[in-house]
Amino acid sequence: MNGVSEIVKNEYKIFYIMFLSDELKQCIRDWLSKICFIESADSNARPAYSYKNALKHFIHLYDVVNLKNKTKTENRKKGLVGELLVHVLLLEYYKDYSVNSAFFNLEEHSYKKGFDVVLSNKLTNEIWILENKSGELLKNKNADETIKNLMTVGKKDLKDRISENNDLLWQNAVHHAKVYLNDLNSEKQAVVKLLEDNADLAVEKKLKCSDINVMISGVLFHDTSALFSEDAIKKKAEDYIKKNEFKAIHLIAFQKNTYSAIVDFLRSEQGP
Repeated sequence: MNGVSEIVKNEYKIFYIMFLSDELKQCIRDWLSKICFIESADSNARPAYSYKNALKHFIHLYDVVNLKNKTKTENRKKGLVGELLVHVLLLEYYKDYSVNSAFFNLEEHSYKKGFDVVLSNKLTNEIWILENKSGELLKNKNADETIKNLMTVGKKDLKDRISENNDLLWQNAVHHAKVYLNDLNSEKQAVVKLLEDNADLAVEKKLKCSDINVMISGVLFHDTSALFSEDAIKKKAEDYIKKNEFKAIHLIAFQKNTYSAIVDFLRSEQGP
């Protein structure tokens, strides 16, 4: 894709977003309603599930973030934009996977609780749970150190959430998958069954991290004249694989200059 430089390995993928190209803008237009509204997969002609309505709700969600702490507010906004980028590039580049969860809560267009993204492999129907962390360059840290920190925090959070055996997380994932995947589809039946099996294990306090395939994603908003290195991601992936904490693990790392450019583009799309 014009504006996006990609490095693909079995254990990781890296996306350097060098600039917000017309092609990337079109990908956002193509995928935004599907990302935000599960129903748009089959109902994109309806105004309620349109691109314009998705724009409205995303920008509203971004604008209403006002936590007590200014730093936490900015971090939440970075997280929203980072997760949007992750969704877009997953749908564009991970063709062997189905994304089975929407950006918003199903009940209301608010910040989604639960796993960031639930995916399934189209060939094996295996479930993958993705956790994303986004941020700018840490104080007194370089790009390599910051992207590795984002990965570390993401892995810890996901490990903690799986280990707490909270069946509601899995029930939420089941709900999304039932709505998101097409009816009368063998993939849907297999995916829903696997998620429900995990919910059952969580109720019985028997679910382990070693049962789960995970993707850890990090989005670094920092000047692309100083990119994090492939070696930093490669070493992180090798370290995680050696620890053998999960059934399988895959890393995805992104870098883009700023998150505000995405928001500015979305605002401009709303028109007068």
